[in-house]
Amino acid sequence: MQKNANCNRPIPVPGLSQPNSQGWFTTKDLMLMRRMFPLTVNKTIVNAMKLTFIFLTVAFLQVSAKGWSQVVTLAGKDVKLETIFSAIEKQTGYVVFYNKDLLRNAKSVSLTVQNMPLTDFLAAVLKDQPITYEMADKTIMLSRRDLATAPVFIPVTGTILSADGTPLPGASVKIKGSKSGTVTDANGRFMINASEGDVLLVSFVGFEEATFRINGNASTGITIRIVPSENKLDQVQIMAYGTTSKRFNTGNISTVKAEDIERQPVSNPLSALQGRVPGMVITQSTGVPGGSFKVQIRGRNSIRVTANDPLYIVDGVPYLASMVMGVAPNDLTNGGSPLNFINPQDIESIDILKDADATAIYGSRGANGVILITTKKGKVGKTLITANITQGTAVVSKMMPMLNTRQYLDMRYEAYRNDGVDWKLPTVTSAIDLKNYDTTRYTDWQKEFIGNTASYTDAQLSMTGGNSQTQYLIGGSYHRETTVFPGNNADQRGTMHFNINSSSDNQKLKVLITGGYTIGNNNLPRYDIVDLAFSLPPIAPKLYNPDGSLNWANGNWTNPIARGTARFGRKVNNFITNAAVSYQVLPGLDIKSTFGYTFMHVDETANFPISSYNPIYNINGSAEFSNSNNRTWLIEPQITYTKDLWKGRLNALVGSTIQQNTANGQYVSASGFISDGLIGNLASASSIMPMNSLIRSYKYNSLFARFNYNVEEKYILNLTMRRDGSDRFGPDNRFGNFGAVGAAWIFSKENFIENHLPFISFGKLRGSYGTTGNDAVGDYEFMRYYTIGGNPYQGVRGLGPNNLHNPYYQWEVNKKLEGGLEFGFLRDLISVSASYYNNRSGNQLVGYRVPAHTGFTQVTANWPAVVENKGWEFVLGTNNVKIGEVTWNSSFNISFAKNKLVAFPGIENTSYKSTLTIGESLDILRVYRYVGVDPATGMYQFLDKDNKKQSLSLNSLTDKVGAVNRTPEYYGGFQNSIRYKGFDLDFIFQFAKQIGQAYRGAVLAGAGTGMQGNQHIEVLNRWQKPGDISMNQRFNADRALGWPNTYFRESDGSYSDASFVRLKNIQLTYSFSKEINRKIGLQQSRLFLQAQNLFTITNFKGMDPENQSGSSLPPLRVLTAGIKITI
Repeated sequence: MQKNANCNRPIPVPGLSQPNSQGWFTTKDLMLMRRMFPLTVNKTIVNAMKLTFIFLTVAFLQVSAKGWSQVVTLAGKDVKLETIFSAIEKQTGYVVFYNKDLLRNAKSVSLTVQNMPLTDFLAAVLKDQPITYEMADKTIMLSRRDLATAPVFIPVTGTILSADGTPLPGASVKIKGSKSGTVTDANGRFMINASEGDVLLVSFVGFEEATFRINGNASTGITIRIVPSENKLDQVQIMAYGTTSKRFNTGNISTVKAEDIERQPVSNPLSALQGRVPGMVITQSTGVPGGSFKVQIRGRNSIRVTANDPLYIVDGVPYLASMVMGVAPNDLTNGGSPLNFINPQDIESIDILKDADATAIYGSRGANGVILITTKKGKVGKTLITANITQGTAVVSKMMPMLNTRQYLDMRYEAYRNDGVDWKLPTVTSAIDLKNYDTTRYTDWQKEFIGNTASYTDAQLSMTGGNSQTQYLIGGSYHRETTVFPGNNADQRGTMHFNINSSSDNQKLKVLITGGYTIGNNNLPRYDIVDLAFSLPPIAPKLYNPDGSLNWANGNWTNPIARGTARFGRKVNNFITNAAVSYQVLPGLDIKSTFGYTFMHVDETANFPISSYNPIYNINGSAEFSNSNNRTWLIEPQITYTKDLWKGRLNALVGSTIQQNTANGQYVSASGFISDGLIGNLASASSIMPMNSLIRSYKYNSLFARFNYNVEEKYILNLTMRRDGSDRFGPDNRFGNFGAVGAAWIFSKENFIENHLPFISFGKLRGSYGTTGNDAVGDYEFMRYYTIGGNPYQGVRGLGPNNLHNPYYQWEVNKKLEGGLEFGFLRDLISVSASYYNNRSGNQLVGYRVPAHTGFTQVTANWPAVVENKGWEFVLGTNNVKIGEVTWNSSFNISFAKNKLVAFPGIENTSYKSTLTIGESLDILRVYRYVGVDPATGMYQFLDKDNKKQSLSLNSLTDKVGAVNRTPEYYGGFQNSIRYKGFDLDFIFQFAKQIGQAYRGAVLAGAGTGMQGNQHIEVLNRWQKPGDISMNQRFNADRALGWPNTYFRESDGSYSDASFVRLKNIQLTYSFSKEINRKIGLQQSRLFLQAQNLFTITNFKGMDPENQSGSSLPPLRVLTAGIKITI
């Protein structure tokens, strides 16, 4: 027998009475000690006396427990139990009493603990040891574990459900404190062996972890419901061909949820993303409804301007990034956007895939990033009908300060004086305004042309419900927006969205069908009239005669409102559907096939009625017509396999893509309509000219795979690969291989972090590297093809070669490198993430200049040019910060990006030699170098290539040696959500640090002096006499002297700070209480006020720092109110 303790203190023994007043144990106590420390029959009396002596000595010793701790700190590998017990005594003051024979079969222990409570420490050390213990006062008594009391395992069966009763297949079920665990089957059912009193830990992506204590009387058929997680780390993260969570994601994916989209009165989902996604720049080109957007994810990768669009995937089906063809490439919508025909209110989430780990599985189409749009699905529960009605108005948020009548006339008079010209002379034809217009008139043309109030109407109705086997959703909407332009202009859209999700009784067979149909009708002016609002003289004639007819002022001017009578119309029918069938062959093994189809039909017209021309010219009406059809079908069979392997879980995906896209269309021009009422009827035209026709087909085949291995939810490895084949390339270059490797280390689960830095609730280091491609090249360009000639010969139109073919060009390749660090602090109350990326895009497809005798200027070919995009992205967020009854959530993101042309061998042999410079950004604009106004002559001055000052004789090819970088230095957004009782306040600020072309270039120089055009009021700061130092050159009426204005517009002088902070969106909502809803028979009801582009803080001198155009409508300020009810 050995007592591993200091012998100057008595040890009370568990189960024994205290020594009596004489210090002796009773006979009962001695018998109990004999049972606890049995002696063999052949032990001598001497040994018994020694044992008795030890107990008697211990019984008479005194002990004090003051000053000792009851927590243990210890670290070591393969530490013997004797060493551990000695440490316990030294750190806690407890005495450990045991028979040395007990330790013969004990195992050494590896552990690292910091300030662990003693009882927890003993439980951890003695787990799986043939030893048990008891504690009393300051004594720890060890004894042999009775094999008869070893745990008795019982089978535990049950089902894991979501809060609404949906079975959750693949949920993890583990025994707390043990490595034993399992996953639920397709029905959410599980079976596990456990002991009575064990605690089950249940976890599932996107849900809070739940616990359940085993009770032997009720261990079969148990039901455990888990609720969705409020922690953003554990919410479902959509990714390519599957889902994960932000916690376990190895790639860089940003997500915008339905609740963020619904708060904004927008008709295009791209508008809802502005300011919310790090690394993503979205620019709205115009404020007219149905307008286009420019989207860039982490910069411009391709030298070709048209090859930088991301890949759009809607419910698993590729979607158009731009319209197929149109009659009016410069129409008011700037070509429009196919995403205008997706109802934002139907969207459940938009996920933006950025790095190689996230995008490489899309292979040749992932170079510019991928945008996944997932629509809403039906949910388990009783049938719910939801109605949402929004009504509002929109206006131009900022008008330009222009010259009034007196200022305008003084400017004109001064201009003629400066030129030494008497404007009253009959030979002076440029003074029509001064000679023929009413110089007492004043018209605010901004108010006339863009000062109206547009209306906004949106109505949504949906029905959803279902049981655990079948869920459904069906909804429809009507949307209408008008413009601020005069006239009857409106963009109207009706949509229908449906979804059904069904499974077999055993949940092995599942079928999902989703679809949507949109009818759109956009009726707008053919031309933008914003420039007229700035350039028309304030003394210009009235627009209408007293009888309501257009006023042509006896032929002395072109009535600007006639522009508005030229019309543009676009009618669209858009259908997209997706069906997915999956079957669980074996536990963990599933097969799935996706079938997708999209169809878009577009009819466009551009009418030029007789009324749009001055009657003195006697011009007949004309029109242009086009129609196009675009179809895409897709089949993607897949196999997924999930297996617990070693200490982790393996998820494998293997699949294939078979896709075909076909498009056809035609474009004709008709003239000679003798009546405006006949325009649109081709039979009424005297001349019909086919302008263009389109027939093309694009086929795409690929194999893809992903292997994800998660070890102990701590170490994650993700491999993706794809082999693509495309008939956009020549027969010998149609296939390409792409892939990526991503890894993540959740270091917050390491013992060191958990024990020493407990305020770090989450920490992850991730990285990825891989290659993606870009196949954004025209169909059939590798082949020689011909087009029909425009002019017939003897009634026959011939064929002409259209291109120099090149069957040898290949994919552009983008190599992406990324590293990221993510933190959660104070139980994820605060989150921080930082990402660094470096993307290099090579094998660029560009136009290579060829000799003139070939009949062509260039041929498409690969060039070893390299474009680099690198930068940092930072995100800081708070989650459910509570101050009394107020809850606050926020997210701040900021991105720093740089773009550079790293290499371009032989650039002098391409058409890019005058626009691109090695070592500079692709967004660099070559401009003249402005040096101010010449104090002697009063003319703008510029430095030519020889650094000589010039005002009138600059060469656009050689003298544009200045540069303006239009890439934003940084940009981002700050989103907030504040909740108090029934009130919700949500708002987001968007900001950017950038430069842009202000009014001096876009408006002042655009109108030009020497013309009958109004000017910005700041032109009054002009040169008037020799020696003057001024901002603007002298007024002049000679058009020849207007060249400096043109040079100025193309110089760095017309660019200035265009940085801004904009309140992009704000919504105030009041949700009625459950009691009120119950009384009026509603499930939910709420009222809301919304505003878009409410105000902008900027030093920019133009109308809007976002689109920076002086000739197109800026994004409007939208104010709406609405109600949403659920029955």
